[in-house]
Amino acid sequence: MASTPTVQDVVYQYLTDTLENVIPEPHLLWVDDLGFDSLDTIEMTIYIEEQLDIRIDDDSMVLKANTVGELITAIKNAYTID
Repeated sequence: MASTPTVQDVVYQYLTDTLENVIPEPHLLWVDDLGFDSLDTIEMTIYIEEQLDIRIDDDSMVLKANTVGELITAIKNAYTID
């Protein structure tokens, strides 16, 4: 039986698969450091939803996160998962 991935695992996997030569760190800013635009955010949100079997609402604090660390914390808090 496969174990459920952690929020951090899913986010870091997405970033390492999507961006070349980036080591995901909690302090990285989506726009300034990673160059994310609104389409990137949507694609990442869909990936996270599929991997963690959750539904992120459009007005969720998850979508308001500015850094990788804030996103991980917001998902953990909103969905009570690791």
